[in-house]
Amino acid sequence: MNPPAARRLVRVLIIVSLSAVVLATTWTWGVNPVRNWLDQRDEIAHMEARLAEVQASNAALQADIELLQTDAEIERIARRDLGLIYPGEEAYAIDLPAAVIGSG
Repeated sequence: MNPPAARRLVRVLIIVSLSAVVLATTWTWGVNPVRNWLDQRDEIAHMEARLAEVQASNAALQADIELLQTDAEIERIARRDLGLIYPGEEAYAIDLPAAVIGSG
């Protein structure tokens, strides 16, 4: 190989090598971190939405707790679930056949 052709070949190899280094550096320091940042941003948005759901659920449960601590609610549940009656009241229980209950 003659010297000018060898020099051109060396220049081409240097340019290709430098291009590969530039591309690898750009990928490592630019593209990949940006992709990670976008993925993390999406996950943060998802987790914030989930947090809002949990906070709403907690607020509803707290309201239930406060309601269950009132005398009126305790009485309502006792009447409904336990058949509570006060002296002088009359309670009626209707015993329906299973066929009637099942057809509803």
